[in-house]
Amino acid sequence: MKVLPFQVPHITGEAYRFQEDRVPHFYDRFHSHEEVQIMYILAGEGLVVAGDYVGRFEPGDVFVLGSYLPHVFRNDEAYYRRDSPGAHALSVYFTPAYLGEEFWRLNEMASVLAFLKRARRGYRVTGPARYHLGQQIALLQQAKGVERITGFLVLLDKMANGAPLEALSMTEPSPQQGGQDRRMSDVLEFTFREYHRRITLREVAEVAHLSPQAFCRYFRQHTRKSYVSFLQEVRIRKACQLLTRENLSIENVCYAVGFQNISNFNRVFKRITRQTPKTYLTRRLWY
Repeated sequence: MKVLPFQVPHITGEAYRFQEDRVPHFYDRFHSHEEVQIMYILAGEGLVVAGDYVGRFEPGDVFVLGSYLPHVFRNDEAYYRRDSPGAHALSVYFTPAYLGEEFWRLNEMASVLAFLKRARRGYRVTGPARYHLGQQIALLQQAKGVERITGFLVLLDKMANGAPLEALSMTEPSPQQGGQDRRMSDVLEFTFREYHRRITLREVAEVAHLSPQAFCRYFRQHTRKSYVSFLQEVRIRKACQLLTRENLSIENVCYAVGFQNISNFNRVFKRITRQTPKTYLTRRLWY
């Protein structure tokens, strides 16, 4: 799958690149980069797509995005208005070349190197560890000199040895996925914008400038799932937000995210979340 290449500014001689983003909404084009990215979200919520993974992100989340893993953090509609509440994230970017290939081959770095290889498909940190790792990332913003290096190594060591992690993509990316083709990014943009209504296969195929048959092959070949399955995941992740953030009934949420009948909504919701909408809502409100 060709996705938009993304250049991370790099100053020769630094161990990693630290970046703070305070924006109305995060960069919303499906893209990839050579650098591993560790991202701590302080403000903003929406949908994250990483390889073939679709889920929601919210303040407090910490993600690890492996080298060349295509991804996008698409904020909810409120962040595209003039009165956007604003998105805020801290990111650490690095490759083995930043500290030198020999450094990563040291015995002391064996567990970290193994972790980075496993992280090519991406991770989300779960549980209370999100807060502690987020604070470790925040400390790097003001660190100077040797503390900048030691803080970075402590972060990697904590992630490699004991942090509870949820794997994201089922497929492993490759450098060949980079390119100038905007097709997949356009399809995702269209889906995020129009998920709430009925979408025909012919309509989305036109966005990709392909015939319906060619589009089906293209999408399945590069995501390991059909477009219908992907669209259902987007709708259900949005439904999860509406169930807990808006004063809407389950039936109203069903139609608000593009489903045509409640029975199908309940069936798809349970398949994706492994619980019914009613159970999901009860558990979220209880906790």
